[in-house]
Amino acid sequence: MNKDIKKILIVLTLYAFAGGIFYNFEELWLLENNMSIGTVSTILSLCALITVSVIFLSSNIIEQNKLKKFACILISIKTLTLLALFFLYQSNLNVLIKFLIMVDYAVDTEIYACIYPLISIIAKEDKLYAVRGLIYDISFYIGAILVGLFLGKTISIITVSYNTYCIIAAVIMLIAGIFLYTIDMQKYIKDKYIEKNNNDILFRLFKKIKTDKISILYLCFLFFCEISYYSIMGILITILTKELNLTPTYASNLKLITGIIAVGIGTLILAKLTLKNNYINISIKYVVRFISYLIPIFYFSKVAIIIGLFYTRLTSSSYSHVTDAPYINRFDNDEQFAFANLKEMIVYLSRAIGTYLCGYALIRNIKINFIIASVFIVIGTILAYLALYNLNKERSGVK
Repeated sequence: MNKDIKKILIVLTLYAFAGGIFYNFEELWLLENNMSIGTVSTILSLCALITVSVIFLSSNIIEQNKLKKFACILISIKTLTLLALFFLYQSNLNVLIKFLIMVDYAVDTEIYACIYPLISIIAKEDKLYAVRGLIYDISFYIGAILVGLFLGKTISIITVSYNTYCIIAAVIMLIAGIFLYTIDMQKYIKDKYIEKNNNDILFRLFKKIKTDKISILYLCFLFFCEISYYSIMGILITILTKELNLTPTYASNLKLITGIIAVGIGTLILAKLTLKNNYINISIKYVVRFISYLIPIFYFSKVAIIIGLFYTRLTSSSYSHVTDAPYINRFDNDEQFAFANLKEMIVYLSRAIGTYLCGYALIRNIKINFIIASVFIVIGTILAYLALYNLNKERSGVK
């Protein structure tokens, strides 16, 4: 593997590690600032909506030869935001806290959106796309495990709380930013002015996609499947603590263990267990997930809820080299960042809808969450099959 790709992956590791440290208990951090479950789900939903706007602007402003600089600026903003949240903890300045949480969320998403386009400037490969996701997940979970182990402990004279992790995450983000700054990306950009007409590139991409059936089907598949996912995973820690009566620490550990297992499953599938027939690969992830949702709908119990939640959780890191990478790698480097951002816009719009529905349904009955998830995953899976069918036709040269 190219040494600069390895450096980018180290930056990704640090960034994900910082995310695991703070975001694992973010919902509970907000609850400790006197916010209700409904308020927390609304905030996270609004975060996703604001992210869509930030991604839209980024796609139209940032040129390929400025992508690294842009990512460094984003990391700096995230570092300062985390520091501000640390000092605002339990200050009762909840309007400002909500605003900064939204800023942090939007910036964090855009940092992640920059990672693969940076890698693809050097090398473009479906497996690299999947490796990026797996490295993010495992680093996130390692960070989250550590915070679970030390939460509530006293180290010297400092008692570790949810808020302690704000300052720790900020320091790690600062280190990631410094490391990224040292990577020379310009030597991989053949024409430094390749994107001099970058203005409104997203609008130009929209025009291209309007006649691109494969991309339309892929983005629609993402939209419906992500709504399905977040309608039961949008506030998972809250579901585990409020519906299954788990303690925050136990709920966190359960979330982390299943997340780590998911990374292990995803790695195994990527290395050894991807079947040649991608229709079957899609079915393993989404059709079986749909079946797991039907169990708590028709045979409601805590065990059924756990089955529905954790099959989804355990397959969350799998098959991205089948369901995402081929559609993103269809685009050249000068359009790929814009398309990756468009994809993230769709994901976070659907995440906003799904997270809002998650909180809205949970207040009434968790069974409603699974009904909503079932409806959307059926639509999404059909669209995934259609996208794959048309992609196979394109690759075989059939019109």
